[in-house]
Parts: sequence; C-alpha cells; structure tokens
Amino acid sequence: MKKKDLFLFFMQYSQGIISKEDKIKLEKLLKKFPELSEEWEMHLELYEILSDSDTAEFRDWIVDLIKNVSSQKDFSNSKAENQDL
Repeated sequence: MKKKDLFLFFMQYSQGIISKEDKIKLEKLLKKFPELSEEWEMHLELYEILSDSDTAEFRDWIVDLIKNVSSQKDFSNSKAENQDL
C-alpha cells in the first residue's frame, strides 16, 4: 500500500468518513503489520494537534481536500467501470 493511501485511510478513519470496507482493511493492516501502529500513533497525535481550535481552519481544508480526492477516485473508478461495458 502506498503511503498516500495509508495516510488517506488514517485521515478518513479519524474524521469518521471512512467506508466500512476501508475501515476493515485498515484495522486488518494494523493487526498484520505492527510497525504501522507507530505511524498510526503519530497520526493520532497530529490529528489531536489539528483538532485544536487555532488550527481548525487548516484541518477543515485538509478534510475538504481528502473528500475531493476520494470523490475524484470514486469518479475515476466508475468511469473505468463504464468503459468495460
């Protein structure tokens, strides 16, 4: 799994916007690869910092960016599926 995909999983999980399927994938990855737990802990610390009211605007920008990336990914996947018809 690419680092950017893992980070996306972490952010979506933290925000409560992760799909059920991706949540299960992430939880399985954390169990299978204990070294990811360290990255997960760092992410949680970062998320806590970003949850501070002084950084709320920046956090909201990141969340919007993640949603946009996810929707573009979903659009690209559906576009590719339609080409198979």
